Amino acid sequence: MNEIKDKDLDSFIFSSTYERYKRNILKDREDKTLGQWSFDEEKINNLKYAYVYLKDSGGLIVKKYTIEKLFKSGFDKDFNDPNKFVFIFSESIDFFAQYPETEIVQGRLYGNSVKLDNLTKLNESEVDARINKSRYINSSEGKKKPKTSAINDPVLNELRKLWKEKFPDENSPKVEIVKQMVKRHKEGESLVNIINSYNPK
Repeated sequence: MNEIKDKDLDSFIFSSTYERYKRNILKDREDKTLGQWSFDEEKINNLKYAYVYLKDSGGLIVKKYTIEKLFKSGFDKDFNDPNKFVFIFSESIDFFAQYPETEIVQGRLYGNSVKLDNLTKLNESEVDARINKSRYINSSEGKKKPKTSAINDPVLNELRKLWKEKFPDENSPKVEIVKQMVKRHKEGESLVNIINSYNPK
């Protein structure tokens, strides 16, 4: 797929361990947000879809997402790199297909949705076997301790809630701005006042 011209690269494929697949992908997250990755800035506007490649599965693609928007977020501890992107999806479908075994996905690759949608689909028994293969192989990434989710941070959660209420059409602010908000709160200012005093423009 490397010979595809840049203008036809409307998708990206990212790899996931079984642990992450079970935690964040098998069932959609409530906020419909996944991340985070580095992208070439000139390709950002072309990206419409994301596909999930399951590690240690023999090349199984397990999910397809329709990207609603890509943005940089600072509210979540999982998504705290100001130079990387997360995406919100409008639709997700289970997508069990064989990715070329000669191409191993490490991290993130660009692709073309027409070619990806035409990959060979696998039957249910083969899919189950591939998922179990990934599940029981001890990948190096799978051994790492999972990151602590931002759901355990009440300040960030409340900031995110207040932000969405006041600025429903705005992307989340950058990490540096969120850190300033948290600092102001630690110094005694209420979260409501902090959000109400912020001008996103």
